[in-house]
Amino acid sequence: MSLDLFKKMINDIKMLGRVSLLRYCGTGESLLNKHFLEMTRYAYEAKVADRYELVTNGFLINNKSSILLPRYLDRIIISVEGLDDQDYITYAGAKVNIHEMIEKFTVLFNNRKECIIHIKTHNHAVEGEGRLEKFYQMFGSICDEIYVENLVQLWPETDSNLGVEAGFRFGGGNAKSRKVCPQPFKSMQVQANGEVVPCCIDWKRVNVIGDITKMSLREIWDGDLMRSLRLKHLGGQKDITLPCADCTMNDYSDPDDIDDFVEEILARVTR
Repeated sequence: MSLDLFKKMINDIKMLGRVSLLRYCGTGESLLNKHFLEMTRYAYEAKVADRYELVTNGFLINNKSSILLPRYLDRIIISVEGLDDQDYITYAGAKVNIHEMIEKFTVLFNNRKECIIHIKTHNHAVEGEGRLEKFYQMFGSICDEIYVENLVQLWPETDSNLGVEAGFRFGGGNAKSRKVCPQPFKSMQVQANGEVVPCCIDWKRVNVIGDITKMSLREIWDGDLMRSLRLKHLGGQKDITLPCADCTMNDYSDPDDIDDFVEEILARVTR
């Protein structure tokens, strides 16, 4: 995303109203953007959100970003794909030096101030004798929060759990089938080119509900396309709406459940 388009998005959020969470994530790695540090500063100083978060693989964290990112973020979530160089080749298809990564994370942690450093991995990476303990030993002292997520079948048209079935993504337990997805009622994702989708699961951009190069976020949030999607879900058409029909994000990873409030929500959105 260009810096000018990002500033336009932030100014749109001001008009929309302060949001609960502004999260840098989605398709691609945010730190690849050469303007990213300036973007985080601009958004933070605009005071458009209660919280600011970054989800990153941590590859491109350096001394400069280790100092500046904690000034403009409340939480940095680092996804760790394994415990050694070979794990990264196996799980991520990437060549890394795990020891250099740990050194980078240590510098970031030491500069964090009020920013929370969250390091997570997936359950497949810590399977086997002693691997969970090794994960905690390697990263436990250089983060404020440490977590193991269960790999789940999340993304439409992908095989995303590596054959590991451990139930709900956060903390295990049984997944629960949802009739209505909460995402269109609480979130939007703005892509790098300005296109807007209701959530990150729509990686193919099947449900483009607007474009901030042509519309404001307020117009998109209150627009006909978003309204139509909400009504489809409330009307029991989730399973015939793409890509929602093939999505299990809410079944496996979203604690919000609005199925019991369909009539109340329907009354609000149709009045």
